[in-house]
Amino acid sequence: EFGTYVGYTSTRMALQVDAWNGRVVTMEMDPVNATIARNHVEMAGLSHAMTVQLGHSDDAVQMVLEKFGPGSVDMVFMDQRGTAFHDDLRNLEQLNLMAENAVVIADNVLKPGAPYHVWRISTLPHYATDIIDLREFGSAPVEDWMTVSWVHKGPSYGQLPAEVRQLNELARESDRFRLKAMATSMKDLVGDPLDEFAKKFTEEFIELGIRTSMYVRTDIIDG
Repeated sequence: EFGTYVGYTSTRMALQVDAWNGRVVTMEMDPVNATIARNHVEMAGLSHAMTVQLGHSDDAVQMVLEKFGPGSVDMVFMDQRGTAFHDDLRNLEQLNLMAENAVVIADNVLKPGAPYHVWRISTLPHYATDIIDLREFGSAPVEDWMTVSWVHKGPSYGQLPAEVRQLNELARESDRFRLKAMATSMKDLVGDPLDEFAKKFTEEFIELGIRTSMYVRTDIIDG
C-alpha cells in the first residue's frame, strides 16, 4: 500500500490476507501517521501480518524487493498523491516486483485526481482496467473514481505511454485540490470549484476515448 495515513485500509487488508499467511506492507512518509498506524496494528493483533514502513516510497519499495523478492506482490493499493501513482507503478514494474496477474487498485482518481495514472493504465496494453464511479467513503455526496487493473506483462511493461499535454494542467489542478483537502477534508470541498474540476477531468478523458466502465450506487438511509 502506498499511503498508510493511520492504517485503516491496510489493517482491513491484513485481516483478510492473514487467513492464508499473506502479508501487507504499507508505506508512509509522515512519522506521526506511521506511529499511529503502528499502534493500530498492535491493538488489532496483526503485527505478524502487517508492516508499516516509514519513508519515501522509492526507498520503501526497494526494501520490499530485498525482503520478499521479485514477483512477490500480488496486489497494490495506491492512496498517496494521485499525480505520483503512475511513477510509483512504473517503478514497481521496472523492479519486477509485481506477480503476473497482480491487481492494482487506485483511490481518489477523480477527486483530487490522478490523470497520468488513468491515461497510463487505460492505454498501455499490459493492463486490463475498470474505472469505477462511486461515492467517497464516509461522504456520500462526493463522487469519486477508483481504478482496478489486472497486470499482464508484455512489451509495454515498464514503459511510458504516449505524451498528452492537456493532462499537465489537470495534474497541476489535482495537486492544488489535494493540498486544500489535506488542510481541511474532501467533504469540505464539496461543490464548486471541485465539481467543475471533476467535470473538466471527465470531459478531457471522454475526448481521449476513456470513460468509466462501472457505477456503484450508494443509498443514503437516515437514522
